[in-house]
Amino acid sequence: MRNSFISLVTVIQYPDEFRLLSNYLTRVHASLSANFSDLEIVLVNNTTIRDINRWIGDLDPLIKQHIYLLNLSSLSTATTPSSQVWTGQTEIIP
Repeated sequence: MRNSFISLVTVIQYPDEFRLLSNYLTRVHASLSANFSDLEIVLVNNTTIRDINRWIGDLDPLIKQHIYLLNLSSLSTATTPSSQVWTGQTEIIP
């Protein structure tokens, strides 16, 4: 085991990817925790879905404590529909 920190960033681009999330996080966490002393898994949610508890609600709390969620959204203004303002919201998974 390496006495070091690793940060894994995963982008969720399509809503269909949520159904794979629990299995993916379980497998990734097992691999990372076996090889690194400290870790974080950052989920970048680039969909309009905000409540991901449906897919990871039953996930082991020992895995959840290492997961951070960053929700991205785009907002366009009425005067310039082509311009977009990107906002992010970071969430710690309880």
